Amino acid sequence: MNKFEKLNSILLKDKIKLNFKEYLKRFSDIPIKFDQVEYLLSLCRKKYEFCVDQKTILKYLPDGINIKDLVEDMDYEKRDNIIYIQPYSFKFFLMESENTDYKNYYIFIEECLYYFNEYIQNQF
Repeated sequence: MNKFEKLNSILLKDKIKLNFKEYLKRFSDIPIKFDQVEYLLSLCRKKYEFCVDQKTILKYLPDGINIKDLVEDMDYEKRDNIIYIQPYSFKFFLMESENTDYKNYYIFIEECLYYFNEYIQNQF
Protein backbone atom coordinates (compact mmCIF):
# COMPACT_ATOMS: atom_id res chain seq x y z
CA MET A 1 0.00 0.00 0.00
CA ASN A 2 1.51 3.36 -0.99
CA LYS A 3 1.26 6.61 0.99
CA PHE A 4 -1.81 7.77 -0.98
CA GLU A 5 -3.66 4.52 -0.45
CA LYS A 6 -2.81 4.62 3.26
CA LEU A 7 -4.12 8.15 3.58
CA ASN A 8 -7.30 7.30 1.65
CA SER A 9 -7.87 4.30 3.89
CA ILE A 10 -7.59 6.43 7.04
CA LEU A 11 -9.75 9.24 5.66
CA LEU A 12 -12.47 6.87 4.54
CA LYS A 13 -12.38 4.79 7.72
CA ASP A 14 -12.63 7.90 9.91
CA LYS A 15 -15.10 9.61 7.53
CA ILE A 16 -12.94 12.69 7.14
CA LYS A 17 -13.84 15.06 4.32
CA LEU A 18 -11.06 17.09 2.74
CA ASN A 19 -10.79 19.40 -0.23
CA PHE A 20 -7.80 19.05 -2.56
CA LYS A 21 -5.58 21.59 -0.76
CA GLU A 22 -6.27 19.95 2.58
CA TYR A 23 -5.47 16.60 1.00
CA LEU A 24 -2.13 17.92 -0.28
CA LYS A 25 -1.22 19.29 3.14
CA ARG A 26 -1.36 15.76 4.55
CA PHE A 27 1.92 14.98 2.79
CA SER A 28 5.16 16.20 4.31
CA ASP A 29 7.23 15.16 1.31
CA ILE A 30 5.86 17.62 -1.25
CA PRO A 31 8.86 18.39 -3.51
CA ILE A 32 8.46 22.17 -3.02
CA LYS A 33 7.11 24.41 -0.24
CA PHE A 34 3.35 24.47 0.14
CA ASP A 35 3.15 28.24 -0.47
CA GLN A 36 4.78 27.61 -3.85
CA VAL A 37 2.23 24.86 -4.52
CA GLU A 38 -0.60 27.28 -3.75
CA TYR A 39 0.95 29.93 -6.02
CA LEU A 40 1.36 27.50 -8.93
CA LEU A 41 -2.19 26.21 -8.50
CA SER A 42 -3.53 29.76 -8.38
CA LEU A 43 -2.03 30.40 -11.81
CA CYS A 44 -4.52 27.99 -13.38
CA ARG A 45 -7.20 30.65 -13.07
CA LYS A 46 -4.97 33.22 -14.80
CA LYS A 47 -3.85 31.11 -17.76
CA TYR A 48 -4.03 33.92 -20.33
CA GLU A 49 -3.06 36.86 -18.15
CA PHE A 50 0.40 38.36 -18.20
CA CYS A 51 0.89 38.01 -14.46
CA VAL A 52 4.18 36.18 -13.86
CA ASP A 53 6.91 38.78 -13.47
CA GLN A 54 10.60 38.37 -14.15
CA LYS A 55 11.45 38.27 -10.42
CA THR A 56 9.19 35.23 -10.00
CA ILE A 57 10.57 33.60 -13.13
CA LEU A 58 14.14 33.97 -11.88
CA LYS A 59 13.14 32.67 -8.42
CA TYR A 60 12.07 29.32 -9.92
CA LEU A 61 14.65 28.95 -12.69
CA PRO A 62 18.37 28.25 -12.32
CA ASP A 63 20.92 31.04 -11.95
CA GLY A 64 22.42 32.55 -15.07
CA ILE A 65 19.18 32.70 -17.07
CA ASN A 66 18.97 35.77 -19.28
CA ILE A 67 15.32 36.79 -19.03
CA LYS A 68 15.35 38.42 -22.48
CA ASP A 69 16.59 35.20 -24.10
CA LEU A 70 13.98 33.24 -22.18
CA VAL A 71 11.02 35.26 -23.42
CA GLU A 72 12.39 35.98 -26.89
CA ASP A 73 10.09 33.51 -28.69
CA MET A 74 6.93 34.03 -26.68
CA ASP A 75 4.28 36.60 -25.99
CA TYR A 76 5.13 38.86 -23.11
CA GLU A 77 4.27 42.27 -21.80
CA LYS A 78 6.65 44.87 -20.50
CA ARG A 79 5.24 47.26 -17.90
CA ASP A 80 7.34 49.72 -15.92
CA ASN A 81 10.48 48.06 -17.29
CA ILE A 82 9.38 44.66 -15.90
CA ILE A 83 8.70 41.67 -18.12
CA TYR A 84 5.54 39.61 -17.52
CA ILE A 85 4.64 36.28 -19.10
CA GLN A 86 1.56 34.07 -19.01
CA PRO A 87 1.36 31.16 -16.53
CA TYR A 88 1.18 28.59 -19.32
CA SER A 89 4.53 29.76 -20.70
CA PHE A 90 6.00 29.96 -17.21
CA LYS A 91 5.05 26.36 -16.39
CA PHE A 92 6.26 25.18 -19.78
CA PHE A 93 9.69 26.63 -19.08
CA LEU A 94 9.70 25.12 -15.60
CA MET A 95 9.10 21.69 -17.11
CA GLU A 96 11.97 22.14 -19.54
CA SER A 97 14.37 23.76 -17.11
CA GLU A 98 17.05 22.14 -15.03
CA ASN A 99 14.85 22.78 -11.98
CA THR A 100 13.94 19.23 -10.96
CA ASP A 101 11.79 20.51 -8.07
CA TYR A 102 9.06 21.56 -10.50
CA LYS A 103 9.23 18.28 -12.41
CA ASN A 104 8.90 16.38 -9.14
CA TYR A 105 6.07 18.70 -8.09
CA TYR A 106 4.22 18.11 -11.35
CA ILE A 107 4.46 14.33 -11.01
CA PHE A 108 3.43 14.56 -7.35
CA ILE A 109 0.38 16.72 -8.19
CA GLU A 110 -0.64 14.30 -10.94
CA GLU A 111 -0.43 11.38 -8.52
CA CYS A 112 -2.33 13.35 -5.86
CA LEU A 113 -5.13 14.11 -8.30
CA TYR A 114 -5.47 10.46 -9.19
CA TYR A 115 -5.71 9.29 -5.58
CA PHE A 116 -7.79 12.27 -4.48
CA ASN A 117 -10.34 11.32 -7.13
CA GLU A 118 -10.36 7.77 -5.80
CA TYR A 119 -10.90 9.12 -2.30
CA ILE A 120 -13.80 11.32 -3.48
CA GLN A 121 -15.43 8.49 -5.41
CA ASN A 122 -15.30 6.20 -2.39
CA GLN A 123 -16.58 8.71 0.13
CA PHE A 124 -19.47 7.71 2.31
